[in-house]
Amino acid sequence: MQPAALSELQPAIPPEPRSPAIGVDEIPRNLSRAIERAEVNAWLDLYRAAPSDFAARQGLAIAEDGDLVWTTCTTIPFIHFNCVKNFGVESAATESRLDALLAHYRDAGILRPWFYTNPHTEPATLSCWLEARGLQRQGGWERIFRDATPLPAEPLFPTEDVSVERVTPATAREWAGFIDSQYRLPTSPWLLALAGRRGWHHYMLRREDAVAAVRSMFIGADGMA
Repeated sequence: MQPAALSELQPAIPPEPRSPAIGVDEIPRNLSRAIERAEVNAWLDLYRAAPSDFAARQGLAIAEDGDLVWTTCTTIPFIHFNCVKNFGVESAATESRLDALLAHYRDAGILRPWFYTNPHTEPATLSCWLEARGLQRQGGWERIFRDATPLPAEPLFPTEDVSVERVTPATAREWAGFIDSQYRLPTSPWLLALAGRRGWHHYMLRREDAVAAVRSMFIGADGMA
């Protein structure tokens, strides 16, 4: 087959411009801290719910020291299970604390611990400290947030042929099994402990009666979700 020269290719038709449904904003430090704390509170409650025999079998643990929170798991190589959740967020990080955390993961046999950072973490040299110790930037997550403004009456996205339902005791195993199959995890005993747990709300999206997506929400004592 004769490849076409670049000049012979037809230009793609640009998509019709439309207003984004989600805005991208620079947020102040205090709001950033509140968002990260809401996330940390969810992880703390998640680990409190873990059945003791499951946690022991998987080497699963979460630790706190002041406002700092980090997770450890010796059997499941999943990012969230071996990471420092809020280093330099609510109080400035120090090199001595960084070295102690790295030593903790080395002693546990964890070869790839993770540290979350964001534009507000302190001090500004934190990224340099991490890189000097051999850590490398590996992707990232967007923080999507909204206030309590009521949702619009019309859905933002097409809803034909799909339905959303809340997870119930009757559907909890289907929900947990979907998550484990998608992420190749053995966490169903842990997930089932969250079904019906106070503060937690789980949902499944079905397409043609098959589960196509799931999401969970945790509402903390401070009202942050």
